[in-house]
Amino acid sequence: MPRWLEISYPFIFSIIIGAVSFFLKLEINQISKFDMILSSSVTLSSIIIAFVATMISILISISNSSVMKRINKNNGESDLITYINMTVISGLLLVTYSLVLNVFIESSGYTSRILLSLFVTLLVFFLLSTYRIIRIVTVILTDVLSENKETQSAQKEVFTPTVKGNKSDINEQPISD
Repeated sequence: MPRWLEISYPFIFSIIIGAVSFFLKLEINQISKFDMILSSSVTLSSIIIAFVATMISILISISNSSVMKRINKNNGESDLITYINMTVISGLLLVTYSLVLNVFIESSGYTSRILLSLFVTLLVFFLLSTYRIIRIVTVILTDVLSENKETQSAQKEVFTPTVKGNKSDINEQPISD
């Protein structure tokens, strides 16, 4: 995937889908159980933010691997940090916006269309940026694991002595009360 597309596809698709939802004249009060959708988006966002935080700790723990050294050498760490930040920030914005949008559940008209379009745009952006960072971290972890496998197979076998003992050599006496 070209770099410009990797950077911009969450923006492009979220704006397109948000605009489509606006031009379809969808309103908040037309969507049944919209309050449950908002609640689910808060839950999903929270889980994904926690998952991304866990991914950060994994990336920190593999920072000495050759894959991470190549990323740093090619100045890819700024892209990685930007992608993580975009995912976390858009998730936090989605949580906040979903909580605020609960107040406008009964609204209708032009304002309702705008509020719903913003929600759809933010939700799609969050999901696409989440997909992007998970895809990138999966590639990194796959490279690290294959690197570890190659390192382990390249290591020389180490002689491990075994002790051969005879049970009669061991003084076994029952324990008495």
